[in-house]
Amino acid sequence: MHKQGSPRPIRIVKLGGSLLNTPDLRSRFDRWCAANPHPCTLVLVGGGSLVDAVRQLDAVHQFSATFSHWLCISLLEQTARLAHQLLPNRLLIETREDLDFFLSSRCATDRRSQQSVAIVQVGLFIHPTQGEIQLPESWDITSDSIAAACCQRMNAEKLVLLKSVTVTRPMDRLDELAQQGIVDPYFPDLAKSLHQVEIVNLRE
Repeated sequence: MHKQGSPRPIRIVKLGGSLLNTPDLRSRFDRWCAANPHPCTLVLVGGGSLVDAVRQLDAVHQFSATFSHWLCISLLEQTARLAHQLLPNRLLIETREDLDFFLSSRCATDRRSQQSVAIVQVGLFIHPTQGEIQLPESWDITSDSIAAACCQRMNAEKLVLLKSVTVTRPMDRLDELAQQGIVDPYFPDLAKSLHQVEIVNLRE
């Protein structure tokens, strides 16, 4: 895993699940990456309508918090694969070995791995029995907080949330964004320890 002082600084991008139904997602994402280059970007994908469906069923059937939490996290594995289908020019990292290689200095010079942006399975960081990240089992936790926790774990220099909404509040007003439902209620506390946070409307 990435350690402080390793050769490649890390930026984590959370691609909102609601963006997966954007017809021109690939061109929008590619333009954003071109306009905001970075030597090492890890993309985590949100749950979108798949997780929304579980939330609706939970409201009716009142599943246990543990069941709902880990079911939704397991669905993030599928949305990552969906995103890779929509962004086929980007790497999909599904093993620790591939992640370690992508983060290494070797990756920058290996002709097989010249891309600087990779979609990463969130299960490499958060898992019910082997995860490196521990978060409450609650609907107050969404992929925004998972991405923030990954930033902490990886000591990433920046977190970018790509969403379907425009944010006019400064990033020091995250509590207000949580009240508006733009980020989850747990996110503001996690974000306090991050180096830099940005929210971008990719639909604009």
